[in-house]
Amino acid sequence: MSMKVIALAISMVLAATSMSAGEDLTMKFISQGVTYHQGLIRDISAEFVCETAMLGEDHKGPEDMRRLKSRCTWMKKGDKEYMKRVQSTATGKALRISEAAWDGKKGTTWRGKDDSAPGTGTISDRIPPMLSGALTPKRLGFQIEPYPIAKAIALGSWEIVDDITEADGSRVAVIRGGPPGGTGSPYKVWLNVSKGFMPVKIEFYRGKEDDNLWVTYDTTALKQVGEDSWVPTSGVLRSPLGTSIKLTVESIAINQDMPDSKFYLQWKPGAEVWDRILQTRTRIPQGAAEEGVSTAR
Repeated sequence: MSMKVIALAISMVLAATSMSAGEDLTMKFISQGVTYHQGLIRDISAEFVCETAMLGEDHKGPEDMRRLKSRCTWMKKGDKEYMKRVQSTATGKALRISEAAWDGKKGTTWRGKDDSAPGTGTISDRIPPMLSGALTPKRLGFQIEPYPIAKAIALGSWEIVDDITEADGSRVAVIRGGPPGGTGSPYKVWLNVSKGFMPVKIEFYRGKEDDNLWVTYDTTALKQVGEDSWVPTSGVLRSPLGTSIKLTVESIAINQDMPDSKFYLQWKPGAEVWDRILQTRTRIPQGAAEEGVSTAR
């Protein structure tokens, strides 16, 4: 089915649901809605702050090191992704700067005390853990691990368990199920049908039962960035182990031109680089950069 046909079908149903709040939702309609609206956002970039609190019994160490603050620059273009994270304690003590990039085939990471340090880098054929594990707008609004949310819903096994009208009149569909290949019902997702089918809450369960909640993502604010496009601008991740991460977006933009060079890292002279693909370690000489690696810094 073409995107134009899907768009027309969705606009007709949305018109109907706006006139009749009791109109029944179907998983087919929800899947088409998520696919269409997520497809409108091809590329996205954001500046945001993450505040992490690790206060569970399993977390040891000084109080100052269990409350961290990260200022982040993040970009996503298709399956390419980049993030820079400047981390400090909650009291402002500088800790480290980290960068990670994925060009669709190769992952590069860098870590240093500050921007002027040579630091250490890695090259691998996998998405860097910093990108796959960090809380970003992608994990709030565009991902049900390990799939893009549209694919996870379109190919997974889901059922509608609730249909809610929020105080502002927004209609929220609650679905339960899992992405392709999953077993049981590991996820419950709240989708704001009135605001681009954007997820406003995601619960992940360990095992098959709903009484074993493991991680919760709550989107606390959405911003309209186009006629039919919404993006998350704040949210919180919580785990039962006492960890919480609060994300606050300071600026966000969609579908702006981003050159492919943004999704590679270039090493500074003096950097020690571990190539996990070739199983080699290299120290970048003065006046030279690792051949074939462009810059994102």
